[in-house]
Amino acid sequence: MSSPDSKPHPVIIVGAGPVGLITAVNLVKLNVPVLILERNYEVDQSPRAAVYQPCAQAELFESGILDDVRKESVLNDVMTFWKNKERVASITKTQDAIVFPAGLNCPQPKLAKILVDHLLNKYNAEIKFCQKVIQIDPDAGLWRCAFGVKAGMIQMGGYSEDPLGIWADDEVAKEHNMEKWVRTATPEKRPEDTQYYESLADLPNQDMVHVKQWNITLDSRWMEEYEDPEVVKYRISLRPDRL
Repeated sequence: MSSPDSKPHPVIIVGAGPVGLITAVNLVKLNVPVLILERNYEVDQSPRAAVYQPCAQAELFESGILDDVRKESVLNDVMTFWKNKERVASITKTQDAIVFPAGLNCPQPKLAKILVDHLLNKYNAEIKFCQKVIQIDPDAGLWRCAFGVKAGMIQMGGYSEDPLGIWADDEVAKEHNMEKWVRTATPEKRPEDTQYYESLADLPNQDMVHVKQWNITLDSRWMEEYEDPEVVKYRISLRPDRL
């Protein structure tokens, strides 16, 4: 529980998984105070492997954690081809590579620990465990929310005098009893959605996310696998500069 004298946080992230923690790191690097709420008593420690190819390492580099991740990783620098259980060829992937010479293997619990260490020891962030979001007060005024959803992505929600709701899929909304807050990108809501997107270019909103990086979900490389093609086409058309 927060103390009566505690100040409200401009950004609250629900879920202390790798996605939520990386989002928190990127925000606090911009001097945005962040509160992270996790319903479990600690960061998930289940043994989950993770492979980071150069594109993912670039994201870790921007977040300022790549060096620490490398220390906890096993180098994944050989690609082997097999045919009928017989090894045909092996290629060393470090050849002619400079910035990100090979893939890295680092279990997700280790990544989460590194992120928590950075948040608590280097930046202005706070993590509270055993906290479950059960309600959003519509009379609370301005609010912002980052919410972890499927496919390991983050969708950003609401900056408005009247809350617009959380961007999330139906399963996430039902799990947290927040169906009435969910926003969707249906054609019927195009005018309202467009107004919302354009509002993110206003100066008061830029302390939340960069105007050109505000929504990872406009990346069609993964959206096409999970959403209706017409919805994908419409949402990309709103921000073609993101491609």
